[in-house]
Amino acid sequence: MHGCTNNGRFPVMLYAAVSISDSASISPAIRTAYTEQIKEIRSGFRRIHPEIDFQISLYPESSFIDELKQRAESDLGPDLIITNTFLAQQLFEEGLTHNQAKDRDNQLRRETLEQRSIISASPSRKVASAPFSIYPQLACFNKDNLNQAPTTITELIELSDSGKRIGLSTKLIQLIWSAGSNGALPAVTAALTHQPLNPQQKSKLTDWLAWLQQANTSEGVHFLSNHSELRKALSVGDLDWISCNSSSITPLIQAMGDRLGLAALPNGTPYSASPINRQRVLALGNDSSAQQRTAALRFATYVKSPIVQQNLSRQSADFLPANPYVKQPQRNASAFEAMSQANEQSIASQPSIRQFHPYSKATQQLNILLPNLIFGQASAQETTTQLLEKLSTLNEQK
Repeated sequence: MHGCTNNGRFPVMLYAAVSISDSASISPAIRTAYTEQIKEIRSGFRRIHPEIDFQISLYPESSFIDELKQRAESDLGPDLIITNTFLAQQLFEEGLTHNQAKDRDNQLRRETLEQRSIISASPSRKVASAPFSIYPQLACFNKDNLNQAPTTITELIELSDSGKRIGLSTKLIQLIWSAGSNGALPAVTAALTHQPLNPQQKSKLTDWLAWLQQANTSEGVHFLSNHSELRKALSVGDLDWISCNSSSITPLIQAMGDRLGLAALPNGTPYSASPINRQRVLALGNDSSAQQRTAALRFATYVKSPIVQQNLSRQSADFLPANPYVKQPQRNASAFEAMSQANEQSIASQPSIRQFHPYSKATQQLNILLPNLIFGQASAQETTTQLLEKLSTLNEQK
């Protein structure tokens, strides 16, 4: 029988589309790193299901939805999609992915995952994606220059005033944690979701914007355009502390070795930082044959299992397992402790942080305004007024 495997089952080829963050183009190094990660998962899965294999394509997040739309128009959409929760939700709303509601775990476990903000569901309770890893937002620092990381935003500014070099991004997705530390997160997310702000909320929003501008007046604070620039500056010794994502841990360890320190982002008083934890999720495409859909579901079940998640977390210090029942591995205990604290900060910031959408038109408007604010071209009050006016216009156009 042509093409039949040794166990009597016909081979199945799945097309997997994977989104890559923080890059407008995919370099060979990034492509190799992501492909190797997926290959590790694939090799374990194929020990159980040798008849199932994958063709992997990587796309930058900026063009991910457009690429999948083009493929769907030719009925060539992927069978498996590996991306973050935000893009998974957009794909689902565009009708490009399969409702996994019938394939989900029991309701108690599902609610637990939702509370931990690691499952993507539509308002009608349809399931857009299934989680398998969490990449928390945290602080990375040089232990040679800092004995310990600052635990509050006051300490952070004091460090910069003392000559330590602090790195922050001008992008909202990498600054939203500080809205929580300043007690402004509910106001920010309310504005970005077109909810009316009362005078107290407007004041909180303005106070947070003023904090960002004032931070830039501190001699030691340096605002760079994105996470990649911050990571590079820390790795070569130009910065002592940065906000980062746990996906940076491995490349930073390779560059810095034991000098790399990890910690949760600084809180306010009495507010908690509100980090964005990027979850990698699995979604199912709509163009699969019955055989491919069955194979894709088997892969999704495999990835979500506690044993597999435990093994994956032992192999890498970059992420937390999405399954809350998996025990914390002992390897790289300090990294997992920092990531766990960051995850708890995110949980404490619910439900506001869950309303934040990094790809929305409202977020784009604030991203446009932030550089002028940070570099002193507009006051915090002016930026608040401009933002609310632009968001009001957007809401009228909906």
